[in-house]
Amino acid sequence: RRRYVPETLKQAFERSDFAIERLLSWGGWLVPILRLHRFWRRGRPNSTPMQIYSEYVKLPPWPLSSALRLGFILDRQLALRGLIRRGASLVAVARRTR
Repeated sequence: RRRYVPETLKQAFERSDFAIERLLSWGGWLVPILRLHRFWRRGRPNSTPMQIYSEYVKLPPWPLSSALRLGFILDRQLALRGLIRRGASLVAVARRTR
């Protein structure tokens, strides 16, 4: 698991056979929800890093999972147009140079 900001993702590609064409953020509406989720999960005693991560990536129960899916469907067009400045995910569109 790695977390990147645009600058560090660009650095990760510097010594590769790929040139970044676009960086896109995705899931901007999800940022406040994730912050709240992390706050609730913080400080659980006797949890291993793997347990914390497993809990973090676990899908929520229905109907919340369906609401999240709808949010991502609505977010997709904004993300593909590059209209989201900060999001929960960062995607690199790159082309092989060699």
